[in-house]
Amino acid sequence: MNYFLAYSVTFFAAFFVSLALTPLIRHVAVRYHYVAVPRDDRWHKKTTGLFGGVSIFISLMAAWILGVFVFARYSSFIQPLLPVALGGSAIFFIGLVDDISEINPQYKLIGQVMVASVLVAFGFQVHWFESETANL
Repeated sequence: MNYFLAYSVTFFAAFFVSLALTPLIRHVAVRYHYVAVPRDDRWHKKTTGLFGGVSIFISLMAAWILGVFVFARYSSFIQPLLPVALGGSAIFFIGLVDDISEINPQYKLIGQVMVASVLVAFGFQVHWFESETANL
């Protein structure tokens, strides 16, 4: 199996799980009144269901776990993403708390910056750019 096939399978797994979950999550959010109601200080023009991040998070984590267990021989590409998965999970839970209890935007931003700072403090960086700063 080549890299293209492994990446394609995990991509389409995430895509189809998200495609199936999004309407279900939206239905649950609307049914239990977890919605963003239009207000002058918001960009929503109509009532919108919350929890959109839930289907995205579940589908990405399912694809990542699929990649870890099914494509174990490519673990050298998957394993380094563990900090991203953990940091992304923390950011997801901050957003979920915000959807449930509407935390102050400044506090949400502080939480997100703290998660990113922990990753940087532990030395995590991508190696996509020539600039070390951009890689952080």
